[in-house]
Amino acid sequence: MVLRDTFDWGVLCVILGVTGIACYFDKRESRIPNRLLLLGGFVEILFSIFLVVYRQDWWYIPEIIVRSVLFFFLLWPVYQIGGLGAGDCKLLLFIGMFLPIKISIFIYISSMVLAAGIGVARNAIRIMFLKISPVSGIHFSFYIFAVLLALIICLSVIQ
Repeated sequence: MVLRDTFDWGVLCVILGVTGIACYFDKRESRIPNRLLLLGGFVEILFSIFLVVYRQDWWYIPEIIVRSVLFFFLLWPVYQIGGLGAGDCKLLLFIGMFLPIKISIFIYISSMVLAAGIGVARNAIRIMFLKISPVSGIHFSFYIFAVLLALIICLSVIQ
């Protein structure tokens, strides 16, 4: 993903901000509020409208719709089997709406691998050294935030 101008950076900053606030609510209340994602989506749609006008790229809005539908069908089975909570799925769908599909899938897979690795290590330490029962739930939004932040840092270094 090449960041062509300030609009691309603006989109990433809004996504990072919404994800950071989602982490706060996920930790405090164990849920991500719909109002937060709706507000973030509204701001992103305004960015998208400015992007369409600025770049004269009229296919961008239908592209957002197609990405949303594709990412929804990617996340639905994971939600159905209990792999992710509804808030995490909505957060990933929010990210998938405004980033290219390859980047969105990279964030999804990387955050899953990161969460799995840290979860296994944390539970192994709890069982082997602390002799207490493993933890079953995780706050997945933290891993999404970590991968998104790493991606932004890497993109800023590359450019």
